Amino acid sequence: MVSYKTFVHVPLRIILPANRAIEEPPPEIITFKVQGTGWDLFNLIFFNSAAICSVDLSKAAINVDEYEITRNQIIKSIAYFNNVEAIESIPEAIKLKTGGIGSKKVPIIPNVNAIAKDGFIIIGSVRVEPDSVIIHGNEMLLKNIRSWSTQPIVLK
Repeated sequence: MVSYKTFVHVPLRIILPANRAIEEPPPEIITFKVQGTGWDLFNLIFFNSAAICSVDLSKAAINVDEYEITRNQIIKSIAYFNNVEAIESIPEAIKLKTGGIGSKKVPIIPNVNAIAKDGFIIIGSVRVEPDSVIIHGNEMLLKNIRSWSTQPIVLK
């Protein structure tokens, strides 16, 4: 059988240990150079929406802020590449910036524009309940969050 090579773009998912959070987002898509028969490549490119690169680091002991996902880890993490062989990944390795997980309570800021009908006025400011929320995530990123805003809404 004749074998062909081409490039395919696949979503990237990274599963971290429970005590770590991503600091800088990794690429959403990863590119693979693949080899297979014409029909297998055709099916992968045009009909296979399940193909994914899911790197499971949940059991890895990540104690540093920068962790490198190697080429072998990336290639082994491919799922649903039926009868197609991944030859290389682009990028070959992924540098992942992570940090510890923290929690922080921040106030909710309403983003509400209330417009009274003619002849009426609005007394007081808009209040939301609950008035605060606890957020969880990367400790370094939490330091910069002082409040959480609601979605914008106009009330007439």
